[in-house]
Amino acid sequence: MCQGVILLVGITSLMDIIAGLVLLTGVIPLIPAIGTHLQKATKAMAAYQVPIGIIAVILGILGLLGNVSGGTIASSIAIIAGIVLAISVFGALPRVGKQLKNVAKAIGGVQVIFGIIVLIIGIVYL
Repeated sequence: MCQGVILLVGITSLMDIIAGLVLLTGVIPLIPAIGTHLQKATKAMAAYQVPIGIIAVILGILGLLGNVSGGTIASSIAIIAGIVLAISVFGALPRVGKQLKNVAKAIGGVQVIFGIIVLIIGIVYL
């Protein structure tokens, strides 16, 4: 068996966890006991929000195509979270950019709830 496949097991779920943490950057400090420590990591990751979003979309598509594991739900959530994180890039795409911006704006209103959902799905499908 190819070793590359072994490395990619659960990669979509890991991406969901990372995307969820980035989406929750603003509320992480409110978590008792670990919030202040976790805030340093999420702020560092938030600086790379757009690349994380692009990687999430790519891994989500690969997950839906069956090239990486993680499940259909985890892959679909990775795509949506990736679009929200990298809307500055995806919003500029011809034909679909306007619709993607509308999706990101709709989710942006409930970003904390969506971030929690993304994080939970990432952990469950890990």
